[in-house]
Amino acid sequence: MAEQNLEKEARRRFRAWRFLQRVAPFFFKKYHCEMEEIAVEGPFLLIANHACNMDPIFAGLASPRRPMTYVASEHLMRLGFITKLLTRFLSVIPRPKASMAIDTIRAITKALKEGDPVVLFAEGDNTWNGVTGKVFPATGKLVKMLKVPLVTYRMEGNYLTKPRWAVKARKGRVKGTVVHVYSPEELAKMRPQEIDACMNQDIHVDPWSSQKEDPVPFKGKRLAENVEKAVFICPECGSIGSLYSKGNLILCRDCGHQTTMDVYGTLSGGRFTDLYQWDSWQAEAYKEFIDAREKSGLFAGEGIMSDLEKGEEKQVRFSLDLADQALVINENKILFTDISDISMVKTERLLFTSPDGYFEIQSPNGILRPYVLAWQEINKKAE
Repeated sequence: MAEQNLEKEARRRFRAWRFLQRVAPFFFKKYHCEMEEIAVEGPFLLIANHACNMDPIFAGLASPRRPMTYVASEHLMRLGFITKLLTRFLSVIPRPKASMAIDTIRAITKALKEGDPVVLFAEGDNTWNGVTGKVFPATGKLVKMLKVPLVTYRMEGNYLTKPRWAVKARKGRVKGTVVHVYSPEELAKMRPQEIDACMNQDIHVDPWSSQKEDPVPFKGKRLAENVEKAVFICPECGSIGSLYSKGNLILCRDCGHQTTMDVYGTLSGGRFTDLYQWDSWQAEAYKEFIDAREKSGLFAGEGIMSDLEKGEEKQVRFSLDLADQALVINENKILFTDISDISMVKTERLLFTSPDGYFEIQSPNGILRPYVLAWQEINKKAE
């Protein structure tokens, strides 16, 4: 009976995958996709760079004949109708945000033993500024343990198609390439750190360098809107939290300076020409704000806070207190040194673990990235 159920589920998954491939021409045409097909027999682990929310779809276009299983953030299991839709058409292995739990590893191993290719975006988070981040330090150890081929896959143009912070997608060009196929025998001879280094090199993308060498227009509307969720310090006057966006413009309430973003993602009118430059400068400038311990009431917002362990929800006001280095919720302060983990989903969900439990704040209009960056810097110094 169990074998019959497995066969039935496999057939259902295959039919769903074939349906998705039938609608694939829509993506090829709309986003000008050129995805190299993965020609590997049997189970394998696919490691790809993560730059936009459509990456699972783009990666799926590289395997038109075989369904793939996706390792995805566990928040996808709490999205109601969207969760039902995803689990109906895709095989998903949930994992805690920015970590790799033992249950996740067991599920990956099980899927591979059943013959399924598994997709893992090993950076754990999609990039804010376009440049690929580093894979989890323990990813190489996982790859060795799994003893299946490792396929590294580089996707270009996906960030500029739909930046993490953007309101609207743009039409340009998305290209996917199989960089390397590492056999289990090849991997067995490598140390985990060497595998990590190979993966980091293989999937690294710098869209700003590519745009200088081969400019591709990514046409759309309201190109700069929401960018203040990524960059939040004005490089002209140095004020924090004063930026806002409108159409193709990034403006500062304090000094009135305007920066324009064009269809190539290029910035004009200011000291930086791309978001990576701005974000790199901001990282150092933000450390100075944190060290000064003068600012409070920053990035205030409202949203729904969920206790993910008890299943309770309530409306809250929240803000960032750099003076006391704390997350303020209503009248309560939670010191960042008391928060064991904090991360974000897209731009509107903040997840954190405190002595009181595991929580999520959902705030569509809130600017949440400064909370994560402050926690990372404060806890790095506390170590």
